[in-house]
Amino acid sequence: MERSTGTYLKGVVAGDDEVYLGRIARQVGDHWVGFDDSFAMPVMRAFCRAPEKLRPEPYFHLGYMQFAQVNVYGVAVPPSVFVPHWKEREAYVWDEHTQQYLDFMGPAEARARDVSAPFYAFNGQQRKERLREEAYYYHGRPNGSLLQINPFVPETGTGLSRCASIVCEVDLELLSGADVAELVKGWEPLVVIDRKTGEEPYRTALTHLRANPLPDAEPEDTDPVIDEIVGDSDIVARVIGEYVLLEMPDPEHLGSTLCVSATTTKITVHALSAYDVKSARDRAVAEMWDRLYDHLASVNSLPAGRVDKTGDLPCLRPRPGDFAVELRYTTVLAGLARRTVTRSTGGGRREALSAFTWSALAQFDEVSGDFGLTAIRLPAEVGFSMDPVSKMWLDVKTMSRYDGLSIDLSHFTRAAIARDGFASRGGLREVRPLDTVMSTGSGT
Repeated sequence: MERSTGTYLKGVVAGDDEVYLGRIARQVGDHWVGFDDSFAMPVMRAFCRAPEKLRPEPYFHLGYMQFAQVNVYGVAVPPSVFVPHWKEREAYVWDEHTQQYLDFMGPAEARARDVSAPFYAFNGQQRKERLREEAYYYHGRPNGSLLQINPFVPETGTGLSRCASIVCEVDLELLSGADVAELVKGWEPLVVIDRKTGEEPYRTALTHLRANPLPDAEPEDTDPVIDEIVGDSDIVARVIGEYVLLEMPDPEHLGSTLCVSATTTKITVHALSAYDVKSARDRAVAEMWDRLYDHLASVNSLPAGRVDKTGDLPCLRPRPGDFAVELRYTTVLAGLARRTVTRSTGGGRREALSAFTWSALAQFDEVSGDFGLTAIRLPAEVGFSMDPVSKMWLDVKTMSRYDGLSIDLSHFTRAAIARDGFASRGGLREVRPLDTVMSTGSGT
């Protein structure tokens, strides 16, 4: 059902609950797909009922798996060439030509949790959690849910998923949590306040700062830290690692950006200057272009007309309007089959039932020097073979070269942050699906 805030679905959860899909929503084959752009980095959600023809088939459950690929002017590049702190994701690359990789927790986390199959929903396990698979048959997990097929669970009570689902943050952020930690290092916090149960820390922080002056303010200075005329729609919000950054509309207001972090009991707010944040971003963007130029030159794939040789060193120079960087996702509805577990299956056979591809598209603004996500390429159905994934997953589970490889779980779990209508909402453009899509592995 359509509302002013976006599209909502009913019937995907046992009970009467409605589920938010997104401001941008499409039906693609068996899938409902939506994008929520309330924050600067949006969230993709998808839901899929089991087709009736699958009911008698021998599946334990259905769920989504997801795969990603970084393209620069149409050339697939290793994840770490785009962002250095994505190096660990290269453990999941199964084809050096396509550079397509499994979008999943690190091998160390998967082994510690004895994960049977790389369903995206399992990324929602917190650091010390080790949940039974049955816990994912219920709606409300951070990264989606599984749909139980056999044995079938009667739809009693509320919360039981009637669909397989996925919830993922679209990540094209060049800065890491470590970069933000370095920005706040050594600075006294603006405020430290108690965390409230059931409320997002950034929301608690905003409420407090709109109602109270700074703790060290003079007695006669009773004005709140954030002026009441500054509404959510004036603020740009983004999540980086464990931090939420709230960019104020006035460059002279509080140093431009509030940085919110939290423990289990306390919320800490730092004020970052516009200069510090801009310098960090400019540096990250410049370093990205250098890495991309070096890699594309090494594989003889520099884009025509996009190289600037006027300076001391040649560099990439995107043209206005170019979608220079594309993060292409393939989202697959897969079934875990009830078959004998063998060494070749590594925990039961995983079968791809249907899939769709979509992309996050990034542009460079030469005037401001900003680089970021500006558009979503709308989803389209695509074929997918699970064969290379199954082999790669077996290697990850058994081979010593994967020992200790870890991926920050906040990359996944921050998708569950409740998102309000900040200034970024409505900013994403929609680009039509590709007429043809790159091969997603052997057998497609």
